Amino acid sequence: MAKRRNRPAATGDETTQILNRDTLAEIRQMSERIPSLIVIQGNDTGQIFKLTNSAMSLGRGSGTPLRLNDKAVSRKHCLFEVSPPHVTLIDLQSANGTFVNSENISKKRLANGDKIQVGSTILKFEMADMDDSDFHEKLYQIITFDDLTSLYNSKYMMKQLELLFRSSRGRYPFTVLFLDIDHFKLVNDNHDHLTGSSVLSELGRLLLSNLRSSDIPCRYGGEEFVIILQDTSAIQAVFVAEKIRKLVAGHEFVTREGQPLHITISIGIAEFSTSYVSVTDLLARSDEAMYQAKERGRNRTVLFREDGDPPFVQVSPTVMNDDTPSPSSGHAGR
Repeated sequence: MAKRRNRPAATGDETTQILNRDTLAEIRQMSERIPSLIVIQGNDTGQIFKLTNSAMSLGRGSGTPLRLNDKAVSRKHCLFEVSPPHVTLIDLQSANGTFVNSENISKKRLANGDKIQVGSTILKFEMADMDDSDFHEKLYQIITFDDLTSLYNSKYMMKQLELLFRSSRGRYPFTVLFLDIDHFKLVNDNHDHLTGSSVLSELGRLLLSNLRSSDIPCRYGGEEFVIILQDTSAIQAVFVAEKIRKLVAGHEFVTREGQPLHITISIGIAEFSTSYVSVTDLLARSDEAMYQAKERGRNRTVLFREDGDPPFVQVSPTVMNDDTPSPSSGHAGR
């Protein structure tokens, strides 16, 4: 009778890896969809990078597979390792760091929807079906709207201002409101950043609910907002601004713990003028008016008058002068 041989111990190469059902599903899904990066803020907004290789570096160097036009990005800034069903992001000792959802990272496994910041560029990580029409609609939403507030983002705002700047040239008025939340840092410090995010989101909802469909409410950045009022003079815009200021001051926001929270906003107003060289001039005047509102005690509206003496006029909470023109009937009820 032949003597049974002892079976040799299995080596690492011979051992079959057992995958659970969830992991198999993730791999199957990844084989059907392409891990992608969508530039949602920066010089390359709208650019889509497909992560088709097992390792792809991102930077501004000419030989970099994922190349960005951003001087704040290192030549080889970070590396994406693709190992289905996972994608891992590795910082390559970049000068300005790599951030995922505002966290400075050296290495991190990405989740669908993560926001990556390199230099002044923000990218969104997506598992995308490039042939799916829903994806293209989603891409439009990403590059046009701010996720947190559902308002238009700053990139879209600048495009619309440029269009209005070129087309108006004195033929019809348009005005910019520059809004800033008063003491917003205290909201984050006294409560938490989740409460701060909730306040921003709720403010976005209030603006959308109380403006015309032709108005363009935008999140400019942080706690700053810009509203573009088409076919609206500065005097008409005063009444819009006051409606919004009072609405926010009287609204009850809620902390993450369910406690009531009240905030106020300061508003600057500036109307388009043919004397302005660019949209930056218009934004700067409305921004300066907003800072005047801050310096005068906050929870105020200040109007910039190009030929006024003085140029900045506080229109609230003091009563407007008797010689202030009344709004047209088209805006009186707003």
